[in-house]
Amino acid sequence: ASQIERAKKRIEGKTDAKKFIAYFGVGSATHGEVGRLEEIFAAALALPEVVGLSLGTRCDSLDDEKIAMLARLNEKKPVWVELGFQTANEATAKAINRGSGSELFLETVKKLNGAGLEPVAHLIFSLPGETEEDMLHSVDFVAEAGIKGVKIHMLSILTGTPMEKDYREGKIPLLTLEEYTDILIKALRRLPRDVVIHRFTGDGAKRDLVAPLWTADKKRVLNYIRREFERQELWQGSDLEVRS
Repeated sequence: ASQIERAKKRIEGKTDAKKFIAYFGVGSATHGEVGRLEEIFAAALALPEVVGLSLGTRCDSLDDEKIAMLARLNEKKPVWVELGFQTANEATAKAINRGSGSELFLETVKKLNGAGLEPVAHLIFSLPGETEEDMLHSVDFVAEAGIKGVKIHMLSILTGTPMEKDYREGKIPLLTLEEYTDILIKALRRLPRDVVIHRFTGDGAKRDLVAPLWTADKKRVLNYIRREFERQELWQGSDLEVRS
């Protein structure tokens, strides 16, 4: 409750929002004892200003008991389950130590849909060794799996990670803002119209960000993406509305 109250005050300084989604996004939000998890999530949903729940997690932290628990909560208010998938390329997934295969992702999405929940896939563009074809294949893969939402991010190189060393040694080329946006637009055109685009860019903590530095200027990034959406007529024939 105190965390939510602090977050509300922080948001009130930027917007006039009166309703909120409780977002449990640090680490794997479903990693824990199911009874304790339900207690925490239910307490957040019980607040009248909270209209839904969004959980960031991974497929190997969602067993049948936890999915059933989330389905019970979903009967009260909407629950979105965000799965850290990142890529459909198994070689890349192994290299970045994702820890689970694409088959488990397909199985988890099927179970979440069967329970009436809303599965969301996280994808990362510009992972080491991946081509544009790889990135767009990942988009097609999650769409065919039956996801209801997607979050797309540019790879961030952070201080103290194994990738920082590889990047500084020139082993990890990164997309420019222009290249990223071009692939992003191709990706969005491939998604079914009923898939909600929760995010199409991300910005790592500036204190930890090594590269690409263009991701740190969120206003510039969003403005550029909006202009390209309009220039390439992504709006035509769609219900897409861009919100910060």
